[in-house]
Amino acid sequence: MTLYLAGYAYAFGDFYFFLAAMLLFTINTIFITLEIFLIVKFLRFSIVKYINSVKRRKITQMASTVAIIIFGFSVFQFIKLYQK
Repeated sequence: MTLYLAGYAYAFGDFYFFLAAMLLFTINTIFITLEIFLIVKFLRFSIVKYINSVKRRKITQMASTVAIIIFGFSVFQFIKLYQK
């Protein structure tokens, strides 16, 4: 649904709603990924063995950084809306 709103807003030049829809899409994507990660951990699937542990660490750090930034922005938006 958010991608439909993003496309509609982009088509009519309303970039505020476009960015808001894309932010919501990103938040949904991150939380779906987190849920999948928790289910995989809970069901104890085998872990992929990386040949290059530096690459694995870099991917993990990048994913964590993006998730923390999005989560922080979500908290900021919640506080801003709550004060209204």
